[in-house]
Amino acid sequence: MVSGNLLFNNNNNSNEEEISENSFPISTKDIIIKYNRKDEILKNNLYKNKAGCNVYLRDISYFEIIKNEKIELLKGLDLYLKPKEMTLVIGDNSCKYLFNILRGKYIDKFLSGRMLFNGNTICKDIHHRNVSYLQPEDAHMPLLTIKETLRFALDCQYNDSEISSGLKDEIIENELIIAGLYNIKDVLVDKIDILEKRKLTILTSLIKGPGLILGYDITNGLDPEDSLELIKLIGNNIDYGYSSGIVFLQQPSVEISSLFTKLIIMLNGEIYYYGSMSDSLKYFKENGFHCPPHLNPTDYFLSVLEDPAKYTVIEPSLSFNQFKNAYKESSDQDLSFFQIAYTKFCSIYASTVEISFIIFNGSIPILMLLSGFAQPNVRGWWNWLHILSPFTYVFRGLSVNNFIGQTYYCEPFEYVPPLNDPLLNATYPIGYEGNQVCPKTTGKEFIEVSNITQNNGFQWICVSIVLGYALFFYTVSYIGLKFIKFGTKRPKPKEKEKEKKKYKNQTIIDIKGFKNYNTGSYLVFKNIYYYKEKKNKLSKKEKSSQILTDINGYVNPGEMLAIVGPPGCGKSNLLRILAKRKVNGVSGEIIIDNRLLDDYLFKNISIVERKDIFLPEQTVRGLLSFSVHCRINHKILKKEEREEFIELLMDILKIEHVKNSKLGTLSPSKRKRVSICVGLANNPSILYLDQPTIGLSQSKSLKLIKDISNICKILNTTIVATMHQPSSTTLEKFDSLLLLKKGEAAYFGPIGRNCCNVLNYFNQYGFKIKKYMEPLKFILSIISEETNEQYSPQSNDGIIGYKNERKGSRKRVYDFQVIKEKKKLFDAVKEYKESNIYIEELQTLENIAINRKESEIYDKGVYSTTWLQQFRLVFKRAFKNRIRRPTVYFANFIRSLLFGIFFGTLFIRMGYEQPDARAKVSFFFFSFFFGTMVCSGSIPHVILEKKIYVRECLSKFYHPTAYISAFLISSLPFSVSNSVIFIVPSFFLSNYDTGHHSSKFWYCVFIYILTFVLYDFMAITLACLLNSNVSQPACINIILLAILFGGFLVMKPTLENGYIWAHYLDFLLSYSLEAVTTNEFQGLTFHCPNNRGAVPVPLQLLDQY
Repeated sequence: MVSGNLLFNNNNNSNEEEISENSFPISTKDIIIKYNRKDEILKNNLYKNKAGCNVYLRDISYFEIIKNEKIELLKGLDLYLKPKEMTLVIGDNSCKYLFNILRGKYIDKFLSGRMLFNGNTICKDIHHRNVSYLQPEDAHMPLLTIKETLRFALDCQYNDSEISSGLKDEIIENELIIAGLYNIKDVLVDKIDILEKRKLTILTSLIKGPGLILGYDITNGLDPEDSLELIKLIGNNIDYGYSSGIVFLQQPSVEISSLFTKLIIMLNGEIYYYGSMSDSLKYFKENGFHCPPHLNPTDYFLSVLEDPAKYTVIEPSLSFNQFKNAYKESSDQDLSFFQIAYTKFCSIYASTVEISFIIFNGSIPILMLLSGFAQPNVRGWWNWLHILSPFTYVFRGLSVNNFIGQTYYCEPFEYVPPLNDPLLNATYPIGYEGNQVCPKTTGKEFIEVSNITQNNGFQWICVSIVLGYALFFYTVSYIGLKFIKFGTKRPKPKEKEKEKKKYKNQTIIDIKGFKNYNTGSYLVFKNIYYYKEKKNKLSKKEKSSQILTDINGYVNPGEMLAIVGPPGCGKSNLLRILAKRKVNGVSGEIIIDNRLLDDYLFKNISIVERKDIFLPEQTVRGLLSFSVHCRINHKILKKEEREEFIELLMDILKIEHVKNSKLGTLSPSKRKRVSICVGLANNPSILYLDQPTIGLSQSKSLKLIKDISNICKILNTTIVATMHQPSSTTLEKFDSLLLLKKGEAAYFGPIGRNCCNVLNYFNQYGFKIKKYMEPLKFILSIISEETNEQYSPQSNDGIIGYKNERKGSRKRVYDFQVIKEKKKLFDAVKEYKESNIYIEELQTLENIAINRKESEIYDKGVYSTTWLQQFRLVFKRAFKNRIRRPTVYFANFIRSLLFGIFFGTLFIRMGYEQPDARAKVSFFFFSFFFGTMVCSGSIPHVILEKKIYVRECLSKFYHPTAYISAFLISSLPFSVSNSVIFIVPSFFLSNYDTGHHSSKFWYCVFIYILTFVLYDFMAITLACLLNSNVSQPACINIILLAILFGGFLVMKPTLENGYIWAHYLDFLLSYSLEAVTTNEFQGLTFHCPNNRGAVPVPLQLLDQY
């Protein structure tokens, strides 16, 4: 079947179909799927009465209102979709609004036009039942098997009255066979690889047999082979399921594109082409554009719209708008439509993790405090909270269950009056005549202190109430998950869009105001070997594994080197070795300007990691200013020149229009550009980039590489980048190519225009590239062992063409359309080592002689700035980042103030009676407990800071002590203010003793400040652990242990000898509690008016002996 239909005839003929000059390449050889009896059952039962889904969109426009301004997101879309057709969408991020509309996720009053599904308007209540929305989010229950996961998905979408249990089993079995998961159906989801998880994600949505299938960037994170297999799986479901399908992909390969029936090219909310995939090249040619033979057509389509003059064969060429108008006037104006499935929300009632911590940690201490344990007699104005607190019924139920019917005795030190009482042995009526008594001997007496009901069965009433609370909170959580949404990304206002447009076509940057001191550097690496030690779990012996072997190469100043290869070939390892981020197990020479790489050269190189990690509150310009001032010495560039350099960086990478935006609000492409700007902050001679285009769309990847190429020319920077499957238009921006295969070099040399040098090299060994095939994909298929061997098709479970990869898992084998003229296996590494190009490379490495004066920046120490300058810069940034989170800190301040008032009114005007003595200690204990809960809320932010610290410290931004000192000191004002705001109102409302000249008050405030600061520092320390999954449980466990051994719940005299050490190690609570308690009780006398709280000592017992 041709053009996107994925059911093929059982034909093993290897002849390739000829491709005409004007047609899109169509795959004719593929995996063969033979329907068995189970497929016939599916067709005759599940899909017997299925009519498919015809979608019709006419003149669809959509806008949103941002700051009283109308922002157009979609403009006059006309399209349709038919069953058994799969449509490919390529373009920019405006495509997601089309998908959202087809899902039913839109605001009615902002949508205009006509949209019909099988002739009916959309009904949002049931629309999701006929639509499946596929996303690259593989979220599954890890302890369920693959088959159990699919059965659960099918049971949720069909009941037994619609489909019998036996038919459900047959449906699942057939889907597993088609997806190649049948042999591992009983494997836990946690144990399968990323491709198998992605297949499972798709099957859970498609198993219901939807009429409309929507796929948005579903191949993200997969290599081309796995992406091809995934699209074929979707195509099979579209074909035999009689569904309509539309899929948005970034940089699809020729093989993937050929599986689609139709193509949509969409930019800026408008459609520039919609029509048959096979007629797309013909349409572009009719409008005067020619596709080069070694260019991916989908890459070519977007490149035409970005730079029409480059591909035109007529003069003058069509402009961007002229091409759009030509499409609207053409006969290809028949277009498409989509679906909705379900909406996923990450949070319920808190917009961020920190806010959720504030809410949780603020409510738990209040509810626990009002349970009746700390303060048995809750005052009238807080009694309603005491009744509403679920902890009240937990405490009462457990108390009744454990105390009723129990008898207790006292240890000698627990009798009253105590042995050290001077009146113990005095005669009556002055003393007690040596009599002592145990205050409470029954459980009933303990319960009476807390005013707890003692009726029979009361504990079961408490259980019912607690279960009712659990049901209530689950219901509220469900409502929040269903209706509450935070963090919706809004479109950009028009003024930002207009400001952005002036950078769109800008290719020449004016640098007259900046004096570039960077004269470029030569990078040479010789005989690079890398060994990694691995421990054998059985023998516990270390085993050396060789990752890189004999890698050689060089890069001239102002040139770009691309390091490419199959996954796992050692690209990123080599890049980190060249940047000296890996040193253990490395041998060889890395030479920069005739000098071996050492610590003093670190400030002249930079590396941009794959992940873009920033503080979300920091602005773009603030981050660049911090980076430039940290990494460029003031003797090299004055302050004014550094400001000019910052403006130059933003101009080169086109982020001037977002310079005042917070980093947390930027798109992935903008974040990557900011990361590269940070890497250029020290104006490095050599810049290393680890897969800079990963996660970006095809058009944005090309734009980014163009701007990186401009960096070479403008700043004379040597650039080395690892690339994962770059397109030909992206690859030709580089000057040289280093091809790796299993850690060895398979090619090093110039790329040439249209990759001609690389292709000519492999052509001499008999490998000829097919028309419209990506050069790099062709090259990787040559060096791949899977495509160098001829596999004969084997039938297994109705599927032909699988290669056993490991136990319980199989991988499909593909023909990459490589024509071989040699029958023997091609060893790319061996042939390269014996080639003339390798001999020339070695000669060049030996003969490189650079006569240049080394820059003074090399010999000025490891860091570019002094310790005090580093401290000042880090402190300024840390303090700004804290005040730029006003919601978090305002919530913290309000929480501390409300808690202070709450504690003060709950223990209001405590006197000097016996119950007040315990209430005073309860106040101190629970106030410190409140402080420990507050500190845990800062862990998520500190964990993010840790990642940034590691990156900047490795890049020699600052000395570790400068960062730690500045970060801790910047947190002091917030910790101190929280403690003062809490203790001052609560201290006076509770009527604590102020002491002589308020000495007790100031001492108490001082202890609280020290304790709260200690808690904050403890959270910072715990955040330095592995990750949040370790830090949060560790913090909770430490807090619980501190509460248990603090001396209030379990008093020090009652601790067993084996646990007394835990009390002395309890630095969080025990010492602070003893300090404020001693400070308060010193010099106070407590009374028993009208014998309230008094323990009667029966003196008449003396007469019995």
